[in-house]
Amino acid sequence: MDKLTTLKRPEIIMVSIPQLTAMDKYRLLHIYETRPSQFIISCRKSDVIILNRDMEKIEEILQLVQDIMDRRYLNSLTEKMLNRFRDLTSDEANMIILSIWSAWRAARQQAEMKEQAEWMIREFKRNRLTSKARKSKEMLKMLDYIGTGIYEGNGKYDPDTGRAYCYMYGFMQGAGLL
Repeated sequence: MDKLTTLKRPEIIMVSIPQLTAMDKYRLLHIYETRPSQFIISCRKSDVIILNRDMEKIEEILQLVQDIMDRRYLNSLTEKMLNRFRDLTSDEANMIILSIWSAWRAARQQAEMKEQAEWMIREFKRNRLTSKARKSKEMLKMLDYIGTGIYEGNGKYDPDTGRAYCYMYGFMQGAGLL
């Protein structure tokens, strides 16, 4: 089972080089291709970032990391923040934070999608759409069979078309067209 993040911003932990775990060192060496002695930034999980507390201007770097992680999109403001981060750290660290940001955005998008799906399910139940949908079960089965080609007898099986027909049926019902 996948675990989705519940945080709106990743947790940032300040550590020194001797406090790096074996997994942190492995990630630095094999994923980010940098030596642990040159450690600036890394991640432990999709929602935990570690920063080297022994860097100069660590407060400004910390603030930049927080601001970058709050950004939803790469735009000119985000680029300015990344350029400032690179000026304070290194090109390698800039690539690492970009990788971390990308993974974080993907995790947040999944969490937001789950929240929307849960809201839709609550709305279905509130409007008694689940009982109405049970009545449409036979229609969905028939649309799926037609779309997949079961009744055509030519040996072609296309599950994507069947799913698309079912989706369109649900969409049309939701839009009040059926």
